[in-house]
This record gives sequence, structure tokens and C-alpha cells, in this order.
Amino acid sequence: MKKLLLILVMMVMAPSIMKADEIIVGKETGSTNTNPFLSYIHHSWTEIIYQAEEIGQACTIESIAFNFVEGLPFAINELNIYFAETTKTEFANKSEWTPESELTLVYSGENVVVGDDAWEIFQFDTPYEYSGEKNLAVMISKSSTSFVEVLKLTCCDAAKSIMFTASDTDSSFAKYPTADGMSVYSKKPVMKLITPATKLDAPTNLRAYIRQDIPDYNYKYEITMAWDAVEGAQGYDVFVNTTKEQDFYLGYTGGTAYVAGSNEETTFEFYIVAFNDELGIESEPSEICTVTVVDDAIEEMNASFNIYPNPVNDRIYIETESEIKEVVVYDVYGRVQNLSNLATQQLSNSIDVSNLNSGVYFVKVVTENGESVKRFIKK
Repeated sequence: MKKLLLILVMMVMAPSIMKADEIIVGKETGSTNTNPFLSYIHHSWTEIIYQAEEIGQACTIESIAFNFVEGLPFAINELNIYFAETTKTEFANKSEWTPESELTLVYSGENVVVGDDAWEIFQFDTPYEYSGEKNLAVMISKSSTSFVEVLKLTCCDAAKSIMFTASDTDSSFAKYPTADGMSVYSKKPVMKLITPATKLDAPTNLRAYIRQDIPDYNYKYEITMAWDAVEGAQGYDVFVNTTKEQDFYLGYTGGTAYVAGSNEETTFEFYIVAFNDELGIESEPSEICTVTVVDDAIEEMNASFNIYPNPVNDRIYIETESEIKEVVVYDVYGRVQNLSNLATQQLSNSIDVSNLNSGVYFVKVVTENGESVKRFIKK
């Protein structure tokens, strides 16, 4: 005996959650340096060369960070950070600045406090696409009315990798240099590149369908929650949204459907999280799917009307002695099909189904004597 159970499904978007990946550039050697922020001088310009081999890959850089290990924080009135890709491997002389025309401004800030976090992060307005083919030159200019005697960063040893120019009185030293640098160093700061996370897309197209009174099944209702597959996912965690602080975890599955049973009419919300344990990642939560289980099953075998032809191409005809008050067409998931001229068909003995995709559908006919359901196949 086949029965159709009608369900209501509503989607609500859940907030997006993402973690970023990090690339540490430069191996810490226990050395420290005041560059590139030179906390004891008001105005400065610093250029640092990081080798492509240190970065190790092409990447999209969303922000960078430097590790402060000693001293007090201080405020910088104006701070700018530039990137450029270069073939230089070191500074051969004190005039070998990367040409200004090749620089890309990746960060600009005012009244920026540095040194108050161990890893000070500078978030770019626009991500920088690094090719991985050349070395990366990083230029940091700063102008500040305040200073502290000592503010040091973690450094790594690299011959002739950093050069700077600075002045306590001339603010032009915070602009692109037109003169030789003051000094070339071999201790450059360890830098962290923060890139978009390797992530899984959230599952989409959540839906549910229900069967009722299945022989030898332990529950009155069999509720199947389904969604579309996510590329790269090894499995999926299924959660029920609750009013409690923590949502209820139903379980996990390696497929794209999860079956639960219920003996009661109920309304519940569920959402899905995709995961890949090998990569140690999971998706953001999917949209929330609200399902209302209604005990509105109707026996197909007792339908008080006939339909033909079945299977059907374009138009299906209803044969009944009762006056038709309403006609509704559902798919196998209980979703109402929006037929283009349904309003004019409600009192008609035929239905135009030409716009339906091929598959199995149900037609519910409401008459003065009640309502009944019939199954049909659309070619």
C-alpha cells in the first residue's frame, strides 16, 4: 500500500565560518631586530627580500604578521606596506631599492598600534596574488610622533636581505627613498603569510521526504534527510537545530542522505556539515532545513478518481463523478509543483504538465466528497 505524506520545507542561511591557512616564512634562529618598524626613530622606509624557496608556493595572501618578542607597544601615525615580485636575491649595494613603479600597496593604516600582540596581523583590503616564481620584496614605511627605545621582532639569518633608511626629523623618509639606504642587514624578521583556508563548500539543496507505516519498520514515520554531494568531502555530520545552547548531533554518514525515525508528528530543523578527516577540515554549516511532519497520508488504492494517460507527455485528464474543487501536484519529496495555469485548472478535469521534468509525481484532487491522491509518471 503506497501512501503520500506531505511535508513543508523552508531554507534559512546559516552564518559563514572559515579558518585561514598560514605560511611561516623564515626559520627562527633566536635572533631579534628592531626592523622593520624601527620603534626608536620617527620616520623610516624598510625593504626586505623573502626568497621564493622560503614561501614554497604560489598563493593568495590576505594578510601578513610579524612576531614581537621584546619591548613596549607604540602607535604609528601612518603605516603603509607594499609588495613586489623581484629577481633580486639580496641587496648588492645601498641604492638597490625595488623600483617604485613595481610596488603594489597592500596595506594602509592610520594610528596603528604595533607590539601589543605576539603576532601582529596586518589585514589587506585586497588580497595579493603571489605567483611563487620570483622572490617577494616587502616594503614597510612608517611615520610616527611617538617612539619606544626597544621593540624587537623574531628574526632569521639571511645575508644582505634587509635594507632601510630613517630620520627623526624628516617625514619624507617615510616615502619611497631617493637616496641610498643607511644600512644593509643580514637579519630579517620572520613573517607569517595568511592565505584563504583550504575549505569544503557547505552542503546545498537540503530536502527531506517521509514514508509512513512501512512494514517491519520500528517507527511510524521514516524521515530521510538528503542534500547534494560536496566535492572533496569524506562524510557529513548531521545536526538538529534546538533552542538549547548546543545543537543535537544526530550522527554522520558517508553518503548524501541520513534516515531517522519518529512515532510522533513533529517539526524539526536540521543542517549538515561536510568534513574531510585526512585534510583536517570541515565546511561551514549548511543552510537550515525546517521539516514539518504531518499525518496527512492518503491511500492511493482508495482514490475516488482515475487519471489518464499514465505515463503522460503533456496533459493529464481526471475522471471523476464529483465536482473538482482543487488540484495539486507534488513530486516524490512532497514539494508542490508550480504549474503555470494551475489557478484556472482547479475546477477543470485536465492538467497541463508539459513543463514538468521527467519523473514520478502525485496528483491530489479535492472534491466535495473529500480528497484523494494518484501517482503518475511524466515522460
